[in-house]
Amino acid sequence: MKHIGMDLHSTTTDACVRNGKGKIVLRRQIATTKAELEKFVLGIQGPKRVAVEESQMADWVTRVLKPHVDEVIRCQPRFNKLISESEDKCDKVDCESLSECPQVSFFRGCEIWPCGRSSLLGQIIGSGLLMP
Repeated sequence: MKHIGMDLHSTTTDACVRNGKGKIVLRRQIATTKAELEKFVLGIQGPKRVAVEESQMADWVTRVLKPHVDEVIRCQPRFNKLISESEDKCDKVDCESLSECPQVSFFRGCEIWPCGRSSLLGQIIGSGLLMP
């Protein structure tokens, strides 16, 4: 199983791939576009798992990658010590930490609502009908 950590940004994504033994076999910065993300994961042979931080882009990236990988894991970074307690905060280190987490079971995923429900909840909270 290959473990892929992706640190997502609006224009670029930093990606790190580890093999089944935990060795980093690939690091790359790619454009955050559907075509480039698909091209990147399709270029990695064998079973693969992708880990991303929960963000505004995580839902879109999950929909893009899910047909091409065995699993997409989304996490809240504040609950994952390799990221939240890291002294060295940079995209390269974050994507390396994300690629390491699923392999060693450090990852705490978060509950993901089906597409559309989270935006509906945001609209309800924004309307003042429900307190956050």
